[in-house]
Amino acid sequence: MPQINNNFTTSKEAFSQMTLIQKQIYLKKLFGYDTLKNVEQKQLIERQIISYLSTERRLYIKQNNEQKLTVLSEKIQSAINFLQNPTNCSNASIIVCPMDGPDWGFGFLIHQICYCFLFSIVSGRTLILNNENAKLYKFNVKWNELFMPITNCNYAEHAMPFQPLKEYIDKNDTDRILVFHPREKVVKRGFDVSPTELKTFLLKYHSNPTLWFRGQLIKYIWRENELTLNATNQSVSRIPFECGPVVGIHVRRTDKISEAKFFNLEEYMTWIDFWFDVVWGHNHSESEHPNCTTRRMLFVAADLPILKDIVEETKHKWGDRYEVYHGIFNTQNDSKEAFTEILAVFRILAKCQFIVCTFSSNACQLVYELMQVYQGDAVENIHSLDYIYEMNKELEATTEYKPPQEHPIMPEELWAEKGDVIEALSPVHQDGFIRAKNYRLKKVGSFPMYLLKKHLKFENFSIFANIQ
Repeated sequence: MPQINNNFTTSKEAFSQMTLIQKQIYLKKLFGYDTLKNVEQKQLIERQIISYLSTERRLYIKQNNEQKLTVLSEKIQSAINFLQNPTNCSNASIIVCPMDGPDWGFGFLIHQICYCFLFSIVSGRTLILNNENAKLYKFNVKWNELFMPITNCNYAEHAMPFQPLKEYIDKNDTDRILVFHPREKVVKRGFDVSPTELKTFLLKYHSNPTLWFRGQLIKYIWRENELTLNATNQSVSRIPFECGPVVGIHVRRTDKISEAKFFNLEEYMTWIDFWFDVVWGHNHSESEHPNCTTRRMLFVAADLPILKDIVEETKHKWGDRYEVYHGIFNTQNDSKEAFTEILAVFRILAKCQFIVCTFSSNACQLVYELMQVYQGDAVENIHSLDYIYEMNKELEATTEYKPPQEHPIMPEELWAEKGDVIEALSPVHQDGFIRAKNYRLKKVGSFPMYLLKKHLKFENFSIFANIQ
């Protein structure tokens, strides 16, 4: 049996709040995995961790509460729809959301609209997009050619004549029409909340109410028109989700290569293998569908210029164990069809039971948020190879963490009391620690990522007051 490092023991309560990935990282620290030189000893620990987590998963099945959350989602969407479609746009309180960033990728654009949307909802204002006729990033397609109108009000008629518009500051602004610019302080303060009116329900049925609520905002924004929906449905239908768990990898290299670390495919597939070893080992049964594969199913997504190469490498290295699915290769990179395929890939990834990607990419974050729409509580269904999801936002220590003073585990280690608010400042290091700031202590240091969860904040949203 491996020796336990008592410096890393933690409480049952803290362990129960960890995700599957956090548990794996924690157990490796507990058994001193990173300090071992012997390959056989490391492999033994890996097998024991997989066996333990697989058994735990079988005995303590976590519910995703999809049906209950879907019912609440329908009520939220209805309330938002009422706000977005006033009977008289000429009298309505309005927030205008700019869409004019020439180099905004789709994930970034959706998040910018989402920021605008949250503040319009919390202040009881109708959101209008100001540039729906502009081409999306590098594609020969416009927003209003793909999506349903977000409101029955019109920018040209109901906002532009009142230029110049004052900037939105907070929900107490009295001007009828305002423009929202996503300044960092405003976004950081306001986007990190969920409705007080839904607090009791969400705390009961979702591990991260803030994440789920973000998904609801995106759900309303992301309403494809009939033509788009027919096309994306056709692409999604090619993936046999009915045959069992499909997992995914999203490999981002073209526009991120200069600003994010390069990861080879082995680093993605290590976590895919781990997930299947834990989950598939006790949950595998022959499908009732005669055309289903008996191999593990993997969906590969990547930037269009490199997709074919990534798929070929994946099939060459892992094709003996994985049935590999992917999007369309031969699409003109700037066409409407190419963008529609991107929308379909987002939906496919969001329906996967587990994906590996990089949160330095807005696309990876967006998939995670959409997962909550499609799957209920899907907090555990993703792993990022670089940043944690709540980078530069408020997290919370799940337990006291105070390494022995006389023998610190690592230099500049950050201490915490249970409930301390912690801000993540760096990617996750190989040892499972991140650079972080403890707000109470006003200190910066290294802190274990597996002892962190979302710090929840709630705010009043009057439009949800009557939701039961």
